[in-house]
This record gives sequence, structure tokens and C-alpha cells, in this order.
Amino acid sequence: METTKFKHPDFDIIEDMFVVGYGTQRQWSLLIASAFFLGELGAGIFVVSGFYNYYLGAFIGFLVATLGKGIAHLMYLGRPERFLRAFCRPKSSWISRGLISIVVFNVFGGLYLLPFLSQWIGIKYAIVSEGSSIWLLSKGISLFASFVLITYDGFLMSVNQSIPLWNTSILPILCLTYALLGGSTFVSFLHQYNMGNPSVLNIIYVHNIETFFVVFNMILIFTYVYTMYCSTIAAKKSAMLLIKGRYMFQFMGLTITVGLILILGLLYYFNKSDLRYIIPAIVIAELIGDFTIKYVLLRAGVFYPEIY
Repeated sequence: METTKFKHPDFDIIEDMFVVGYGTQRQWSLLIASAFFLGELGAGIFVVSGFYNYYLGAFIGFLVATLGKGIAHLMYLGRPERFLRAFCRPKSSWISRGLISIVVFNVFGGLYLLPFLSQWIGIKYAIVSEGSSIWLLSKGISLFASFVLITYDGFLMSVNQSIPLWNTSILPILCLTYALLGGSTFVSFLHQYNMGNPSVLNIIYVHNIETFFVVFNMILIFTYVYTMYCSTIAAKKSAMLLIKGRYMFQFMGLTITVGLILILGLLYYFNKSDLRYIIPAIVIAELIGDFTIKYVLLRAGVFYPEIY
């Protein structure tokens, strides 16, 4: 009776060779950065406009937040049923809380905008009239939902303990300040070109808010990066990627130089000269800086070193 010999695989001798290195997160990139950017920008425009009942700005912010963020999230998830399952854990998941805030924002933001939309399309009698109890309640709830919508991305990232760059309470504050900077910048643009009913705006106050948040964001980002640099080895690695490494051009060039320093200079020049063409340049610079910081903070997040 013949026996079949088993052939052993031929492995290489590796002695004590091993690899140590940082792991980078690869799941959240351009689409998630776009969702964060559009949701926070739109909600910021809605907050600044809604404070003055500047309906055109609130409507634009409403569209940017709902359509822009929603489409980007759906493109990332791939299948709508995944989107529906994300609602199921509001007690423990910031994703669930954020999605619920979007729904609340959609419903009550739409009710708040009904008088404007009815007048715009020529309906004489609106279901909800301006100044009514339902309108006031809808305004209050939609503004509250806006703040949740603005900050929940920061809370979602900050609870991630495996990536030290994200695991900080500074992130929700940074989301809020950038959203209000973007909102005040865009509303200033609409006012400068006399769109909608800009007479309801206190534009001097809006400009002051804009300047304040540019300076505040500079201080906040410096504090954030310095804290990361002086923290754990993985946090320091992320900080080095931002200021000297792979993302130096995006962070130092676009976020800091274009998105903050250039805006501050343009605001100063605008206050001195009042030239209309400066406002679009400020808007473009703000959009570049705002999107870039969302993107680089996602891409520069690294895990602690692992052995393979």
C-alpha cells in the first residue's frame, strides 16, 4: 500500500525581524470631510441669518446643510438601509444623535421658513404665519438643532480614544467657531450685494463677529496643535504631519495662511476702503480654509505604533 508524502511549505528564516510603525485611519477622507464641511457651514449660515430673521440666508443655509451633508453621507454609506440603521442608538452613539438632529432641523427649519417660501412662490395664505406660536417654536427648535448639527461632528471625533489627535474637547469648539465664521462671512457677502432683505441685518455686528472668530480660530488652532505636540507620541506624530510633514502645505498654506491670515488682512483692508470686490475674496478664502482643516484633521489622525 503506497503512502502519500506530505510536502511542507518552504518558509524563509526571518530571525528577529519585525516592523514598528504608526497606523493611519483610511475610512474617513474626502466624502466625510465634505459632509462635515457642508453641514457645519450650512448650519452656521442658518444660525447667523435666523438670529435676524434674514430669510434668504437662512434658506440657503438650510439647503446647504440638508442637501449637501445628506448627499455626501449617502454617497459614503453606499446603501440607504445603512443610513436608516444609524438612527437606532441615540443613547450611546453620536452618529445617531447627529442624524436625529438633522431630521429635527429639516422639519422645524422648514416650518420656520414656510412664510418666506409661501411668499416667494406666491401663496397668499401660509400654513404657518410669521410671529405665530408655531413659527416661534419652530425657530427656537431649529436653531437649537443647528447647534447640535454644528458640534456633533466634533463630539463624534473626540470620543475616539484610539486616535489622540481627535480625542480632545477642543474639536467641538473648533467646529462651532468655524461654522459661525463661515455663516457670518457668507451673510456679509449676501448683504454686500443687496440680496433678499439685508436691511434686517446689523451688518457692523456681523463684521465684528467675523473678525472675532478669525482671531479666535488662530488662537484655538495654535493651542490645539501645541497641546497635541506636547501630548502622546501618536498625537505628536499627527502634529508633525500638520506642521512639517505630509499635510504641511494644506495646513500651513491653506488653513492658516489663506483661511485665517489672508482673511484678517482682507477684513482690515475692507474696513478701510469698503471696496465691494474684497468680500468675494474673503468668502473664497474662508471656504478654502474651512474645508481644508476638516480634511487634514481627518487624514492626519494616526493610531499608536503597532508591531507587525
